[in-house]
Amino acid sequence: VKKSVAYAFGLRSLSPEVVVTDEIFSSIEISAIKDLVRAGVKVFASVHGKGVEELKEHKEFDGLLQCFQVLVTLAPVGRIVEVDCG
Repeated sequence: VKKSVAYAFGLRSLSPEVVVTDEIFSSIEISAIKDLVRAGVKVFASVHGKGVEELKEHKEFDGLLQCFQVLVTLAPVGRIVEVDCG
């Protein structure tokens, strides 16, 4: 099952308060996450990239960053590089 389908089914049948997911990369997943946020669900997710500024440059992520209250950039070894609280 694709993650985007799982998000939709979970939203309808489980009424989650929080969804945790890994590696957002497709426009379909981005759309599904936006639907979760519009329904009041908090989302904790990861996206691979060099930082927030790089994500802002990619059209696929247009609007996704506004879905999050806090953005954290990690170094390859898990060290926090940047925290952006909107």
